[in-house]
Amino acid sequence: YEVMVALDGESALEITEEEKIDLILLDIMMPKMDGFEVCNRLKSNEKTKNIPIIFLTAKTDEDSIEKAYEVGGIDYVTKPFRPKELLARVNRELAMQKLIKDLKNSQDELRKLAATDPMTKLYNRRYFSQISAEFLELAKRNNQELSVIMLDIDKFKRINDTYGHKVGDDVI
Repeated sequence: YEVMVALDGESALEITEEEKIDLILLDIMMPKMDGFEVCNRLKSNEKTKNIPIIFLTAKTDEDSIEKAYEVGGIDYVTKPFRPKELLARVNRELAMQKLIKDLKNSQDELRKLAATDPMTKLYNRRYFSQISAEFLELAKRNNQELSVIMLDIDKFKRINDTYGHKVGDDVI
């Protein structure tokens, strides 16, 4: 992994604004701003709210552990830590993040497939049914006109039957 080091909370926040960060190991006890505040700020920022944060700290009291999860931490490791255990937790979390990203991409693709015609890539009737009410409401609210065009090719089956589906696809 490429590791970036920040010695205080402000530096950590600056790095997350400038770089794409996949995971943060965050101590609680730092100069100027503690890890809880850093985590709070990261989770309230649209750009950084989904970065997983593993607290890595010498604090072992239950209140600190509870607060770490409350502010958005996904794991808590105490010092002195076991390097192989920490690496396993980092690997697990990064694998989980990849699965989540892959799932979101698959969902986006399925939504696209469900809403479009595979040949023309245009929105289909199902999608039109879903959004037409929204467009009508928006036009009413903004006191704007709304036009809809519907095209129909009469006796289109004859084109497919006479010239084949490839020609029919070209016509469409």
